[in-house]
Amino acid sequence: MEDETRTVNADGVTFNPNPIRCAGALCYTALMPNPKKPRANCPACGKPVKRVVDKFCGNHCQGEYAYRAYIERWLAGLETGRKGNFYAVSDNVRRWMRETYGDKCSECGWSTRHLLTGKVPLTIDHIDGDVANC
Repeated sequence: MEDETRTVNADGVTFNPNPIRCAGALCYTALMPNPKKPRANCPACGKPVKRVVDKFCGNHCQGEYAYRAYIERWLAGLETGRKGNFYAVSDNVRRWMRETYGDKCSECGWSTRHLLTGKVPLTIDHIDGDVANC
């Protein structure tokens, strides 16, 4: 019954030609088309983002994207892989080494676990002890 009173104008918009009084002003019960704006895909996981202005799904995807970009730059020689002025290895490089080689040395296979933490202490260049030449 409601569909019988609706008409379509030249623009293809369906509306009710009978105006309804709304607080002293004329209101049309128009069904205005409001198509969903296209969303970009998250560069980290490929899923569509929730809002148009967003680039990533969330903080986790943003962190993963930054990690992968840093590792690509590091492998290309554009990053030193250190953090601060000391010869400490950056957290991203340390994570990449653990993911790539596991919890052991990539050259000698050393994998003794710490008694309290249960983790293998990852030391860069433990063979000659000089981290400045890594």
